[in-house]
Amino acid sequence: MNYQDIFKHINDCVAVYKAVNNGKDFVFTEFNCAAEKLEKVKKKDVIGKNVKEVFSGIEEFGLLEVFQRVWKSGKSELFPVHFYEDNIIKAWRDNYVYKLPDGQVMAVYNDLTETKLREEEVKKDKERFKEFIEMLPEMVCEADLDGNIILANIQAFKQFQFTQKDLDEGITLDKLFIPRDLRRARVNLKKKIEGLDIPTQEYTVRRKDNSTFPVLTYFSVFHRNGKPAGVRGVMVDITERKKQEQAFEVEKAYLEQLFEEAPEAIVQIVNNKIARINKEFTRLFGYSDKESIGQIIDKLLPNAEQYNEATAISKKINMGDIVFTEAIRHHKSGNPINVSIMGTPVKLGNEVIGNFGIYRDITERIKAEKIQQLINNISTAVLTSKNLEGLLDIVKQELDTVLDTTNLFIAFYNKEDNTLYFPFFVDEKDRFEKISIEKTITGHVIKSQSPVLLRLPDLERLENEGEIDLIGSPSKVWLGVPLHTKGEIFGVISLQSYDDENAFSEDDLDILVFVSNQISLAITKIHAEDNLRIAKQKAEEAAIAKQQFLSTMSHEIRTPMNAVIGMSQLLLEIEPRPDQLEYLTALKYSGETLLALINDILDYSKLESEKVILEELDINPLTIVKEIIKVLMVKAKERNIVLKLGLSEGIPKIVIGDKVRLGQILTNLIGNAIKFTTEGKVEVCLELEKETEQEHIIKFSVKDTGIGISKDKLDIIFDSFTQERSDITRRFGGSGLGLAISKKLVEIQKGEIHVSSVPNKGSTFSFTIPFKKSTLKEVRITKTIDHDNKSLVGLKILVVEDNQINRLVARKFLENWGVQVDEAENGRISLEMVEKNSYDLILMDLQMPEMDGFEATGNIKKMHQGKYKNLPVVALTASILIEVKEKIEEAGLDGFLIKPFDATDLFNMIYSHVYRGK
Repeated sequence: MNYQDIFKHINDCVAVYKAVNNGKDFVFTEFNCAAEKLEKVKKKDVIGKNVKEVFSGIEEFGLLEVFQRVWKSGKSELFPVHFYEDNIIKAWRDNYVYKLPDGQVMAVYNDLTETKLREEEVKKDKERFKEFIEMLPEMVCEADLDGNIILANIQAFKQFQFTQKDLDEGITLDKLFIPRDLRRARVNLKKKIEGLDIPTQEYTVRRKDNSTFPVLTYFSVFHRNGKPAGVRGVMVDITERKKQEQAFEVEKAYLEQLFEEAPEAIVQIVNNKIARINKEFTRLFGYSDKESIGQIIDKLLPNAEQYNEATAISKKINMGDIVFTEAIRHHKSGNPINVSIMGTPVKLGNEVIGNFGIYRDITERIKAEKIQQLINNISTAVLTSKNLEGLLDIVKQELDTVLDTTNLFIAFYNKEDNTLYFPFFVDEKDRFEKISIEKTITGHVIKSQSPVLLRLPDLERLENEGEIDLIGSPSKVWLGVPLHTKGEIFGVISLQSYDDENAFSEDDLDILVFVSNQISLAITKIHAEDNLRIAKQKAEEAAIAKQQFLSTMSHEIRTPMNAVIGMSQLLLEIEPRPDQLEYLTALKYSGETLLALINDILDYSKLESEKVILEELDINPLTIVKEIIKVLMVKAKERNIVLKLGLSEGIPKIVIGDKVRLGQILTNLIGNAIKFTTEGKVEVCLELEKETEQEHIIKFSVKDTGIGISKDKLDIIFDSFTQERSDITRRFGGSGLGLAISKKLVEIQKGEIHVSSVPNKGSTFSFTIPFKKSTLKEVRITKTIDHDNKSLVGLKILVVEDNQINRLVARKFLENWGVQVDEAENGRISLEMVEKNSYDLILMDLQMPEMDGFEATGNIKKMHQGKYKNLPVVALTASILIEVKEKIEEAGLDGFLIKPFDATDLFNMIYSHVYRGK
């Protein structure tokens, strides 16, 4: 085999060149198969050709010069060649150049591109891995099989307080673990290297300064050449999680204690079966844990007649509704118990996973209500009954509702013959019409002139003492109350039981005393005194009703307003965008001011007595003024009035004061200025009037170009319910209470308020308040997070609402979500707009002038049927009464949202109705 055959079969590329032109050029004499394949050129196309003709870049790469040196010197050379594309190396070759014995030059070369690319990729992978672990918030370390740490990310250096220098000098995994965890860590690492699956572990590790912290650690094994080369650990600092777990355990302990020691009977239901009960449940119903757990509550407590009612309640709770009702449930012994029931679902996400039932024994309350009803009915009967017989029948019927009247009699005493006769007698054993009073229990009551509750031992004692003789069947308990008028006793009303000594109690005696008094009033016909008593009773009830009304209204109004303020604060604490921060700040401030206004109106007597409690918080007075101006700017623009702010030098950025009370004063004064100004401007000015060591005394002024106030009315303008002229209310509205409230609020803050005015030219209201100095430099503003609004972009929605501010709030939310908004002031206008435009959804207020939301919705749903019948109309309502919900459904509204609403609820409501079924 000659050398050409060898060249032909070897894997390396071989080219042989003959020197020409005295070694300046070279021509091909041999070109093997490997070279043909690599260069994509045939041997027949290169043999005899000049090398520069075939490889034009040979001179540029310097390879021709190598050929020349080897041909002249006879010394072999290795010459690497790199090929570039866009200034990036795309291929690598190693060229071995030899001089053959016959004087020719042979080049043997290999394409190393694939190898080099793999090496580059490995290098890049390492760099990417390094960059990746540096971005991780977790600690990442790598160690060889001997436990020497060879790599760590920035987070690991930071947490463990080590430096790269420490790592270079040598750190082992042993230094990272506390002694009691070290052995376990070694065992787990060994198992991991052996290929066993080891779950994530918790360890306590230590820093360079020997302080410790808990981590959650995951170890993996990395390999080289198919063999384990070391371990890689990812550690997460779980210090905060541990604190949260501890806090959770504490909270759980509190909840456990609350559950067990609650005064109400509580039962936890999971999968429709009892999972847990508390002590009060056992006490109230008599069932132990063993007897209750695993049972179906609706088969345990109700009887057969109550089963359907109980299962209906459970079904409603399981559907996600909170239920509050009253019903009868039964003790283990079978005795009925009047209870109030609150059932509340437990949700995980939107799924109901169980519920709690809370039972309260209302037997005494029910009895008290029945007694109250008895009192009312008998009192009414006393006034309306025309004869004694009718009255006594009513007394019997009413007593039946609260007492056992199986054995009841009324006895009248006749002094003339010292006898008792019975106009009313109901008894299961005896019957008397007239008897002597001597030695009777009834005679004993008349003699003692006091109500008595006598049980069997008492009766036996009186009989032994000779005070009474047994007449008729012996009873185990006897109740008697004298009937009297003008201090003179004329009879007795009595109840007794032949079987149960505990059939009656002292409370029952009190009921009988009342009945006795009512019968006495009826018999003696003292109508004048009776009417006076009734009138007094009604007056007292009216006073109580008024007090209850004010209390209820106060609660009903304060609760939602506090919710608005609370939700606004929550939104402010979750990083809003700057535009959202502006809206939320205005909303929160308006809510606080409105709440304070409502509180003061409902509790004006508290203002009169100066019992208002002021808050002392760090506030920025200038920011408060700006927020109020921003809120009232809409009202000013409606009236084409310029509303501006004027400042003087030296206004402190932060003072200690009551933000809500200050805001309420400013809102009253600025609002009045806008209301009473038909053209021109309203200017709000602030100036530092005086500064002491402890206080900043700031003067606030509100100037307007409005109707002004006559001089003779300036002294009374701050009086309650007072306005300058009677036509002011008709023209501008208002109760005349705003300035009175403002004056009181200024005075309780130890300030002064003044007014100057010229009729038809304007007024200036100014007040000064001394604020305590603050040690802070600025009031922190809480930011909120962005709201995801991509899903509603492009929708067109009609907002039907008579309140402009409510429309503004709704429009701002919707526009922030990319929604095109139209507005209508009432239902009639909304019908016109629906006729002219195409909407994706309508937000409909229910209470509006001219045409309310119910009527408007019904009309929209009937318009041309098909198209408008399926147009979603969602109610905005401040009421959650059942009848309102029913009315919403009857009107064809597709849903409702309670005002004040949460932005997320509004967003989800719109999305669910617009995209339902899609």
